[in-house]
Amino acid sequence: MVSREFATALADDAQIQGKPLFYLANDVVKIYLKARERGYDLEQVIDTYEAMDMMQKMGFTLVSEAFLESLLLDATDQDAEVYATMCIKTGRKMGMFVRSRIETPKEAINKLSRLIPDTHFHFSLDGEKEVLYIACPRRSQMRGLILARLVEGFLDAYDCYSQRTEIIDGLVKIEFSKRPAL
Repeated sequence: MVSREFATALADDAQIQGKPLFYLANDVVKIYLKARERGYDLEQVIDTYEAMDMMQKMGFTLVSEAFLESLLLDATDQDAEVYATMCIKTGRKMGMFVRSRIETPKEAINKLSRLIPDTHFHFSLDGEKEVLYIACPRRSQMRGLILARLVEGFLDAYDCYSQRTEIIDGLVKIEFSKRPAL
């Protein structure tokens, strides 16, 4: 049995589309079964689509891991600082855009993290500060730095500041807090 709220929403949508409710309900079930058959969870599919849509609207381009790695492989310490500064600015712009759609930084980062392969984000609370752990086993220390700076800029857009960031091969730890209201 379907809840009254869902049944009403489906009936309204069927009427708008000019389809009998039976056909619309079959379409919904067919899409669900197709996603499940392919090993997808529909919530994750929607989150990924929304994240990709936001990224496209912000002007991001997807590039292969190999291409990115080749750019970073020969980076000098000076290059690393330039890249890190660019990532903070990019993360901040990204955060400002996403903040208009998603209220909390935790929810936003969880949604956008689906676009970063082989990376797992985990939040925990340590007293007054939040701690974000980013497990990224295939990332070098340079790529960890870039990812950390991108996330720090993103958090800045949500009025959070990084108190301490640790980066080692395969792991980034960012301790952050909400800025006090003025």
